[in-house]
This record gives sequence, C-alpha cells and structure tokens, in this order.
Amino acid sequence: METIWLLLFLVVILVFSNKFFNFTDMIKKYRNPPPPPPPEPECLYQKRILLTKNEHNFYQKLKPLVDEYGLHIIVKTRLADLVEVKPLDDKSKWAECFNKIKSKHIDFVITEPDEMTAECLIELQDSSHDEPDRIERDKFVKSVCDGTGLPIIMTYGETDEIEKYLDENWEKL
Repeated sequence: METIWLLLFLVVILVFSNKFFNFTDMIKKYRNPPPPPPPEPECLYQKRILLTKNEHNFYQKLKPLVDEYGLHIIVKTRLADLVEVKPLDDKSKWAECFNKIKSKHIDFVITEPDEMTAECLIELQDSSHDEPDRIERDKFVKSVCDGTGLPIIMTYGETDEIEKYLDENWEKL
C-alpha cells in the first residue's frame, strides 16, 4: 500500500513539475531546434579608391606646397557643404537652388587648420571638362563661388596659380 502511495505521489509531482517547468516543450525544442535565422542580405556595395590616378598625382604636388603655409587639403567636398542657399520665403525656389548644389563636388579644398574654414577651392581640369555639360557645370560652380566670395582655381595640374594665391594671402611657416 505504501508503494502505491509513493508511486502516486511521484506521478503527481511529475505532472505538476511538467506543468510548471514545461519539460515537454523543452524536450520538443531539443528534438526539433528552431530553424537558423535567415542569412544577412548580400551587400550590394564595395569600397572604392577616393581619388583618381590624375587627382592623386596632383594631390602629391599640392600637399608640400600647402604644408609650407600650415594649411590643410580636404578632397572631394560637396559644394552644399561649402555654401548654403540663403533663406527664401519660396520653399520650392529654395529646394530648386539646393538641388543644384547638393550633388556637385569640389576636387580640393584648402582650409586653415583651426576653424577648418574653406580658404580656396581647386578644380582639377581634364579633357572631360571640354564637354558641353561640364562647361555649364563649371560655369555654374564658378558663379556660385564668385557670388559667395570663395576663391576657386581651375587648373590642368599646374600649381603656379595656387602658389601665387597662397603667397598673396598667407605667410609661410
């Protein structure tokens, strides 16, 4: 009789334990683990070299010159990071003006080191700038720079004009 009570007691304990600790679910999970998470989507981007070979060669010539004046060179800067559209009541006109500068980049920006203010912009020219759309783009960029007082030098890779500008506006270290 005692063994029956003991067995009955064990059965009750097992039933309640299963209710509270969910042993059945644990066994099911062990036997049938959840599927692995889906793989991450494939990245559709790859890194690229920042400067073209021509730009890099020019940078190598420009850097020692700019270093003589204690200035810095920033490359491929968005025009919209250098100038901004004046506040306008006409929001669509403002957006139109912003859209004209948001995707245009300046090849090299000479900055002073403390405030990182743009002191001179440099556009490296090549044969692609002889195309009609590039001529229009260069005219537009030049007019924006002239209108905001930002000096811009268009060069085919010579540094004479840049050196003259630096000599006239900065002291060598």
